[in-house]
Amino acid sequence: MLCFNIDECTNGQANCASVEVCVNTDGGYRCECPPNWKLDDVRHRCVQIRNPDQFPPGYGNEPEYAPPEPEESISHGSRGYKYVEPEITKVEDRGTVIKCPWGYKLGIDNTCEDINECVTGEAKCGPLQLCTNLPGGYTCSCPLGHKLVGDHECEDVDECQLAGSMPICSKNADCVNTIGSYRCDCHKGFKPAPVNEKICVDVDECMESRSGTLCQQRCNNVWGGYRCSCHRGYRLNTDNRTCSDVDECAESKTNKRVLCVGRCHNEPGSYRCSCPLGYRLSEDKKSCIDIDECETGEAPCAKTGIFGGTSHVCQNTRGGYRCHRIVCPPGYYLESKNRCSRTEKICPPNDWKCMHQPLTYSYNYITFVSNLYIPASKVDLFTMRGPTKLPDAKIRFQLRLVEVNAPPTVKEKADINAFLLVQQSYYQVAVSLVRPLIGPQSIELELSMELYSREQFEGIAVAKLFIHVSEYEF
Repeated sequence: MLCFNIDECTNGQANCASVEVCVNTDGGYRCECPPNWKLDDVRHRCVQIRNPDQFPPGYGNEPEYAPPEPEESISHGSRGYKYVEPEITKVEDRGTVIKCPWGYKLGIDNTCEDINECVTGEAKCGPLQLCTNLPGGYTCSCPLGHKLVGDHECEDVDECQLAGSMPICSKNADCVNTIGSYRCDCHKGFKPAPVNEKICVDVDECMESRSGTLCQQRCNNVWGGYRCSCHRGYRLNTDNRTCSDVDECAESKTNKRVLCVGRCHNEPGSYRCSCPLGYRLSEDKKSCIDIDECETGEAPCAKTGIFGGTSHVCQNTRGGYRCHRIVCPPGYYLESKNRCSRTEKICPPNDWKCMHQPLTYSYNYITFVSNLYIPASKVDLFTMRGPTKLPDAKIRFQLRLVEVNAPPTVKEKADINAFLLVQQSYYQVAVSLVRPLIGPQSIELELSMELYSREQFEGIAVAKLFIHVSEYEF
């Protein structure tokens, strides 16, 4: 006689739970847990393994702990096969008694078949419990999020309290218990993740809001909030939302920081430099370069020279120009472009009036900027040199202020004390500037040189100095 193995997994006689995997063996079968599940040694059933990979990358603050699943069901009857053989007992004088185990009933083919107590009403489950039929019995289980109290009562599980110091919500959320479950209420600036509402992710307020509703200019998303910022040249107001233009020109004066050499014009979000008339803006868009009108031909006297005994001189100044006509006084002739010589070279004897008339007049034009920086206490402006081969020569120099012209806006006009006559040798002196002068103003100085040979007067030479101080300091 041959015996064949019965595959209980395929003929329905196996009694494995719905989540379990049935594995047929010789003479029987076994129930195994599927992948990512494990057998709970206390409850003797499969429970799911919580895998940290369920949290998508980039969400952060994943819950470090999941609340334990409390005992939630109670079984009635023994877990057996769907069909079992009945117990047959022969009784003398009374025949044969066929009896099925508890949870089974005798079928028409004299086989014991399972009773579905959940359908027949024989199950004694509580009002909140779920009845699950099993071969040879049934179980009364509590809904998810509840625990078994006694045999027939289910009580809500407070997962938030049960977790204790091990958070089940993200660190940026509050755990709130609900009937049969719990929820994670995200803090301000966070929202539930699309794939897991128990995890809170940052809200990109800048992306979700309409342009300009949160910030006037720039919106920068930060963890749990946002921050407004402004374009270059603007400053964030105290409301931390709107921006105001920065007046760079006004602030540069307060901070004593030079933005423009010439004029500074504030513009929305920036500033612009410009130069006064007579200057042009350099490539750095900050400095001013003087225009030489004499060189460019813009000055009407740009074509200098001697015409009809009169010398025409074009003098470039910072920010402008000056036209000069040199007309020699009576008794003099134009010797060169800027020099007039006495017509009578030799005076008659004892003609003191003739002898004290200067031998030459030279016309010299000097210009410098307003408030000129003076290093080493002085700046040399002009040098006058006498003859070096005059026998037993003695030379006497004298400087005097002839005239000063300045507008009323100039508070301090030049005086003779602004200049110093420096003897460099017995035959040479220099006229030096010893303090800054504020422009615009024009100054005329006269430097005379008296010549003596063997204590006898020989003559005078005069240098006229026409100094122009420009209006600006550049």
